Amino acid sequence: MVGKNLLAYFKSKGVGVVPTDLSGWEQSGDLRDKDFVFGTLASLDFDAIVHLAAITDIKKAIEDPHLCFEVNCMGTSNILELGRRKSVSRVLLSSSANVYGAPKANPVAEDAPFDPRTPYDYSKVICENLAMGFHKAKGVPVSITRSWLLFGEHDQPTRATVRFIRAC
Repeated sequence: MVGKNLLAYFKSKGVGVVPTDLSGWEQSGDLRDKDFVFGTLASLDFDAIVHLAAITDIKKAIEDPHLCFEVNCMGTSNILELGRRKSVSRVLLSSSANVYGAPKANPVAEDAPFDPRTPYDYSKVICENLAMGFHKAKGVPVSITRSWLLFGEHDQPTRATVRFIRAC
């Protein structure tokens, strides 16, 4: 959902993009696959990375935490290494406000302590730490966003927000 909207926005501003996903794009592949990341993607011309790929379904992450960590963490590690090898100007990592767990105060301050609850939440904490590690140890320029409850026209039809809107 976010990727499709961001892609449309970038294109409307004349920004060249190289979208990738598991399927449906010209550059389709798995970010856990080093041949895809360090072969196919590395051969392309780009100067920044917006990394949105992740298993975001909490239920799926709880049912299969191994897959969640593999996709979210190993995929992020590969993307950060790709950014290092390509000397990109920036890697933008999409994290989640779920790193804070249940809010203890509202609004949640950016410097609030992490208190993850689910495998998804923990994977995002790991991804943020990977990004900061690549930044500090390898000089990869990173930015991290922490969104909370995104929804929109390309959202999964089974999500509560979409179901509530349709019910209205």
